[in-house]
Amino acid sequence: MSEQPVEEQLLSLPDGRTLAFASAGNTSSSRVVIFFHGSFGVGTATNPLAPALVDRNVHFISPTLPGWGNTSSVPPHVSFHEQLYQDISVLLSHLHPDYDELELYISGGSFGTVPAQILYAAPYEKFPAGRHIRGMLLLAPFSPFRVHKEYAKCLSWANYIA
Repeated sequence: MSEQPVEEQLLSLPDGRTLAFASAGNTSSSRVVIFFHGSFGVGTATNPLAPALVDRNVHFISPTLPGWGNTSSVPPHVSFHEQLYQDISVLLSHLHPDYDELELYISGGSFGTVPAQILYAAPYEKFPAGRHIRGMLLLAPFSPFRVHKEYAKCLSWANYIA
């Protein structure tokens, strides 16, 4: 059976912005994986999901990050992390209105590991669903440049990001 891309959906946010996302798997499952795309991608999902996710009865959600694809940019007066908390909270409330029963798994690839880490460490007052996070998986992690001060001696920003 070949994988088929899942059609992207658009969610109108309370502030008038739009959040694009793809979703696959069991939409009524309480086990939810949120996957953030990498630097040159947008949120995608395929159907069927990988067998490991199907076996675990997962609802897979892949939001498109602010400013990418069909998702609106972050307004100039709002920080990226604050907007991320709000957008993902609205998305979860939309897809899982009674999210008190959720088991959340946060993941990201490449640049998407940054928002994954932001959500994983979010204060519960800002991201209440964070109480339900059970784990995080980072694929090809993109760590902050400040953590790798030695790189500055031999790598340009462009080379570091590449």
